[in-house]
Amino acid sequence: MTSLKLFRKQWIISKTPDLPEKHHLDSFQTFSLGNSLFLHHDRDLTIQEFKQNKNEKWLVLGVTISTPDEDDDVYHLLGRYVVIRFPWLSLDAIGSMGVFYATEESDIICGSSNSLLSHVTRKPLSGRSLKNELMNWDPLPMSRVSGFSKMFVDQELNLINTSTRVVPRKRNYINQTIDLSKKLADEILKTACLYKDIKRPIYLPLTAGHDSRTIFAAFIKAEVPFKTYTFILENEDTRLDAKIASRLSEAFGIEHNIIKAGPFNEDNHKIYQQHSGGYGGDQGITYATFNYYRHIPDNALLVHGSCFEAGQHIYAERFKGIEFKDPKKTAQNIARIFSISGNREINALSDWLQHRSLHSTGLSDIATSFYLDQKCCGWNAENRQEEDLFAFDWVIFANTWRLIDIMISTPYNPKRTTTFQERAMDILVPGISTIQPINPRMTLPHLIRSLLTNPNTRFRARRKITMTLKKLFKQ
Repeated sequence: MTSLKLFRKQWIISKTPDLPEKHHLDSFQTFSLGNSLFLHHDRDLTIQEFKQNKNEKWLVLGVTISTPDEDDDVYHLLGRYVVIRFPWLSLDAIGSMGVFYATEESDIICGSSNSLLSHVTRKPLSGRSLKNELMNWDPLPMSRVSGFSKMFVDQELNLINTSTRVVPRKRNYINQTIDLSKKLADEILKTACLYKDIKRPIYLPLTAGHDSRTIFAAFIKAEVPFKTYTFILENEDTRLDAKIASRLSEAFGIEHNIIKAGPFNEDNHKIYQQHSGGYGGDQGITYATFNYYRHIPDNALLVHGSCFEAGQHIYAERFKGIEFKDPKKTAQNIARIFSISGNREINALSDWLQHRSLHSTGLSDIATSFYLDQKCCGWNAENRQEEDLFAFDWVIFANTWRLIDIMISTPYNPKRTTTFQERAMDILVPGISTIQPINPRMTLPHLIRSLLTNPNTRFRARRKITMTLKKLFKQ
């Protein structure tokens, strides 16, 4: 049974060797970074040091699956981490370990979570509830602690003076005439092979979707030892997930567990609320409160399927006709798409648009920028931070720029958004995209039962009907 701990794997960098608030931080350790700066971190945080060109040292906070080559950029590593090349702190390919930095005079330079910063600075957390929201994360660069902002994925933070600079991602601009599916499959396989040397039990949360199926195929092809599991929640589609995942795993001889809710655990509920700040908009608190991870050993590595959506262009239709030209107006348009009315959120979106209009990541479309900057660096990072309180580690399979660069190069086809990914998984394991259905629609009885028993399904249905009516009314 995996254990929970408040502020596990979290960290803060400050100007003082002592933190102003030490309650609940008994497991924290401190060491000097030099220049009168100090890293305070939970002892369960993985810390590594690599030597690079010209005796440059990389201090890496977090889990890495690969080690850097001499000519690598920081974002070419695979894992979930930040890198300190003093005095600069950099994020991984998608910013999956979010960093909040001081924007006003403070002894605290930066930290890994809103809740820890609030605890240490004694400043309150403030912001909207994210439950059942279309945008169930705080848009960057917003922080729930006053006087702090969240780093954009292409920013680097100067730890001495808290200034930032932009280091654009290098694009390869892949020739559209080559077989992108083959190139994608090759890079996915290279990525999967990096997991072969991991001396930890590997678990894949397997659903009926494309992304976990792609990782499954990659691990099978690379002969990576792993196990799969599926959670059954209140929503009916998780039962379909479990059914398909079980059959798929059995077909390839992979151990699979179907996990249902355990008894309500009040202690787990309280510690998750403290660790996350109590405003999460996803299922993490359900997993903790009902002990869903009880079968996962503390030393496990869990592999998440995020980032593949970069090649599916999931926001292309929603953002059709929206451009970078006027940040304030565009922010209001995006806020309407997500039914957001708060000024803080709209101002944050405007700040993001202003940043991205000045500093291109080599992307011409706003939808892909939104996915990488907001969904990955925002929603994904928040969810991974919340589940840091478990002893196991999360990594994102595709979180290396070499793979993301290929995925965002795939042309958008509104009728077949997953074509390249399906072809890639079939190149790895022929027929795997059809051996079991991918994302099958619920049958009418299942849909009716879900609408009757699950308030989240009813909420999503009302939201979809409302948005459809708004579009029709505008037309």
